[in-house]
Amino acid sequence: MTDSHTGRRLRVTLGSAVNPKRIEWWEPYWIALGALTLLAGREGLGKSTIAVHWAARETRAGRYVIYFHSEDSREHTVVPRLLAAGADLNFVIFIDVQTEYTENGTVILPYDLEALDQLILEYMVTFIVLDAATSAMSSTLSGKDDRQVRQYLEPLSQLAARHNIVILGLVHFGKRDGADSGKLILGSIAWSQVARSVLSVALDPDSGKLVVTNTKGNLAPRTRSVEAHIVSTAVVIDGEQTEIGVLEWLGETTADARDFLSGEDGQSNRDVDD
Repeated sequence: MTDSHTGRRLRVTLGSAVNPKRIEWWEPYWIALGALTLLAGREGLGKSTIAVHWAARETRAGRYVIYFHSEDSREHTVVPRLLAAGADLNFVIFIDVQTEYTENGTVILPYDLEALDQLILEYMVTFIVLDAATSAMSSTLSGKDDRQVRQYLEPLSQLAARHNIVILGLVHFGKRDGADSGKLILGSIAWSQVARSVLSVALDPDSGKLVVTNTKGNLAPRTRSVEAHIVSTAVVIDGEQTEIGVLEWLGETTADARDFLSGEDGQSNRDVDD
C-alpha cells in the first residue's frame, strides 16, 4: 500500500520468508557479530586501552578496522597505543572528511552513513571502534534525548547487522552510584536500550584489578566476568623508547563489575589512567 501524499510504501515480509541465523560471537557472550556493543565505565579505567587491544587483535587476523576517535590525538596517543597492543597498522583505517573548507573534517552520522557503508564494503571492514561513542554523532543531536540518541544509534545497529560486523562504542558512567549500568551511562537511557550488549568496567579496590562484566546481554546465555590489568610496555617512537599501557587478561572471575559500581561517590573506580 502506497501513501499518495508522501510516496511511502509499506513492504510486507512474511515470517516464513525470513532465514533464521544463529548468533556468532566475536568475543564469547560479550561481543556479537552484527550488533552494537557498548563498553562503559567511569573515566580513567582504561576503556580505550581495552578497545585498542580488541582492534589490534582483529588487525593481526588480517582484517580491517575503522577507528573513530575524538578525545585523543591520533599521532600522540591512538597509534602508539595500537603499536603497543601489537596492531598491524596496515589494517587500521582512520577517516577524515574533505570539504571545500577543510581537509580534516570529521565524519558526521547519520549524514555520512551511506559513504561509511560503501567504505565497509570496499575494505571488507569487520570491526568499528567509536572512541567515544559520540565521536561521530551529529552536533544537531543530543546524547540526552531518547529519540535523538535512537536516530544516531539505530542506523549504526542496522549497519552492523547488514554487514555482520562488530561496532564497539565507548561510553562514560556518571558520578552517581548504582548497579544498573544502563542508568549510570551519561545521557539518555536509550544508549543502553539500543545496544545489544553493555560491557561494564570497574576497579576492584581490594585487588587493584579491573573487572569486565556483560551487565546487559540481550543475546548472551549467561553473565561473564573477566579480570584484567594494564601493564606498561616499551614502544620505540621517533627512535626513542616510550612506556605505554597495554591490557593483560587474567582470567574469568566470580566477581561482577556491578559489585564495585556502588562505592561511596564512585571513588573506587577512578584510580587507573585511561
